[in-house]
Amino acid sequence: MASLVFVHGIGSRKTTDGSEHPYDVTFRAIGWELFRKKIEWTPVKCQWGDDLGAKLHAGGKSFPSYDGKLAVPAEPDDPIGVWRVLLEDPTFELRALATMTQTGAKGGAPAAAGASGPAVAGPPGGAFAGPPGGAAGGPPGGAIPASVALKARLDGGLTPAGPLQVLLKDSGLEACFAEAVAKVRTAPETPGAISHPQAFRALARAIVAETVRRGMDRGIPPPGGAVLQVMADRTEELLQTGQLFGIPDWAKKALAGWLTNKGARERAALLDAATPLAGDVIVYQAHGHIIRERIREAVSGAAGPVAILAHSLGGIAAAEALVEDAALRNRVRKLITAGSQSGFFYEIDALRTLPYGTDLPPDFPNWLSFWDPRDFLSFKIDGVFTGGRKRRDVRINSELPFPASHSGYWRQSSMWEEVRDFLKEA
Repeated sequence: MASLVFVHGIGSRKTTDGSEHPYDVTFRAIGWELFRKKIEWTPVKCQWGDDLGAKLHAGGKSFPSYDGKLAVPAEPDDPIGVWRVLLEDPTFELRALATMTQTGAKGGAPAAAGASGPAVAGPPGGAFAGPPGGAAGGPPGGAIPASVALKARLDGGLTPAGPLQVLLKDSGLEACFAEAVAKVRTAPETPGAISHPQAFRALARAIVAETVRRGMDRGIPPPGGAVLQVMADRTEELLQTGQLFGIPDWAKKALAGWLTNKGARERAALLDAATPLAGDVIVYQAHGHIIRERIREAVSGAAGPVAILAHSLGGIAAAEALVEDAALRNRVRKLITAGSQSGFFYEIDALRTLPYGTDLPPDFPNWLSFWDPRDFLSFKIDGVFTGGRKRRDVRINSELPFPASHSGYWRQSSMWEEVRDFLKEA
């Protein structure tokens, strides 16, 4: 049986809450995709982050205190600008609606022309004129107010069915969805937003964004942007209670153009976040040979023939291990990288084993490299390296904002079709 050795990238660490290791979750997802695409190569583990990756040996004493705030503009012409904001801050849209509802209730904005009630105030600077109808307006005829019915549905929990249930199951996000519903239901922003005519839509997006964030924290690869939108639409259907009065989706025009205040970012937060990310790159530059040795050990213990599948920094380590070790090149038939920086490191002359201008060894294996235009940590290899055998770049369009796009490769069907064909080549 052929073996596909999976080398992870930066930031892969065991969890602190006792949940499954993110590497194991991703590894299982890769195995499932191999099965679905009938790629008869057995995945083999090559894990290095926990014991060889960056860690703060002094507990973060090098970090000065920091009380600054960061405001990041979303690009209004970006079709996924809303998801860029929400994957960073799932309840941002709910807070916006709560603010508009509160301001509208105080009479802070004049009524829109032809509206049946006071217009709701928009974000600072008049970026949004507010939907027609009062914030607390409900359906005519004395029926139960839509906000009351919506709250009852949310409080009762949401049971996915049909396409939504299938998508959550295929993405490994079923448990995360249930947790996200509970989180959004109890969020402090929800009571203030729920009477707004757009609340059902904002709640659906918040639930999906929180679901994906929780999944990513556990190493579950995020689904593509198109799937995110389908999940939001299907969640919206679970929440709709007659609250949609023909209002356009204001968020796609207004929310994506706002400056989103990401809140106070104390440097203490970097102890669990930025340190494994940037730190792994620095540690690799200083001690990369020990990570490359881990790759050699994994390959030597795998049943042949062997190919390597490597993500991000793992792709750099795999490429350099193959450059410096003729025996490893003789053992490894193919190299596949995703979201990797090998081409960039080579171009800036930062590869220790291959100075810029030096050819890859003649027997360097065929190399397939995936990149995503929204993954700012992915770079191309073809036309950059010289020597070796065949190299090919393949563009993947996950439609995910960064940084979700950096781990979004594993759920892309087009990628696995390319992998299947590549591994079949002589």
